[in-house]
Amino acid sequence: MSIKEIGMEIRRGPSGRARRHERGAALVLIVFAIVALAVIGAAIYGVMSTGTLNQTIAQQATKAYYLAESGVRIAAGEWKAANDATRNAKLAGLTGQTFDMPGGGQITIKVYPAWLYATSAYSKGATSLTLYYPGEPPLLDKDGTVTAAFPSRGLLKLKGETVPGLFTSLPTAGTRNATGTPVTFSIPEPFDPFSNTGFPYAIASGDEFFIGFVETTSGTRIFSLSASSCPCTSDYPGCGYPGMDADIHEGDCIILNNSNNQAQLFPSENGEFNLTMSDKSKGPFGRYRYDRRIINNNNSTATLTNIQGPPTSLFPFQLHYTSGNLYDGAATTQIYITGGVGFRSKATYGN
Repeated sequence: MSIKEIGMEIRRGPSGRARRHERGAALVLIVFAIVALAVIGAAIYGVMSTGTLNQTIAQQATKAYYLAESGVRIAAGEWKAANDATRNAKLAGLTGQTFDMPGGGQITIKVYPAWLYATSAYSKGATSLTLYYPGEPPLLDKDGTVTAAFPSRGLLKLKGETVPGLFTSLPTAGTRNATGTPVTFSIPEPFDPFSNTGFPYAIASGDEFFIGFVETTSGTRIFSLSASSCPCTSDYPGCGYPGMDADIHEGDCIILNNSNNQAQLFPSENGEFNLTMSDKSKGPFGRYRYDRRIINNNNSTATLTNIQGPPTSLFPFQLHYTSGNLYDGAATTQIYITGGVGFRSKATYGN
């Protein structure tokens, strides 16, 4: 028997140093993976946090909007519930007030009435009157913050009476207080020159007043005479031009002269006015409404659009003017800013 030697080659495995290199590489991979997962997790968390924050802000904004809307409803409800004796005090007390709402949030209410009222009595013939807006003075634009400018000349009419007083200098507005915003008028003479000097009636506390306009002695009229400036469109085909005796139908517009800021006090939207004439056989016409007051680019005229009125209002009507004298029983159309009140509510909720 022969004996064969079986050889077996035994290869040496990796050395201890090689194994240490492999463990180091694995550790680097693990650390890299952890860092990568951390970065991805942070990104996901950031996206989720941003989304949650945006959703929270959107929810808060929605709640603030509805709170503001509630503020307007509250103010309007208070106004409608008040009687003639308490209405002005109620509005003056509301404006500028901040209320904490149930469930969180706050609302601040401002009131913009179109009339003024007296807080004290005056004798007939008073030449200086301090009256109050029961809230803030009118705004130039309902969505803006700029206060409308007063004209330096105009009419001041006591509610329920016929002859207005004539102010011939710029009224002076003061700082709002608990009774409203004070405005001082200089009344050197009544509109009717046959009456005594000063305001033609005695005034009691609580009496209400309207500002109005007509032709002035200097020839500046509240109603525009320039047909070329008429911006009426096919939607509002009619334009009122005194002197032409054009008929104003329901849905037409009226062009007002704004060279002395006469038209700025008219509310910019959903306003009301009253037309009357010194010759009562041709009036009074009654109260009318309009959609918008649009002041043109050079500020010289303003348009009252889509003239409407209650069933008792006269349509069509004509606008008349006289030259020279302020008071002429034959034909002088007077226009007064009457009634109407605007409410603004600002709400905050959360951030």
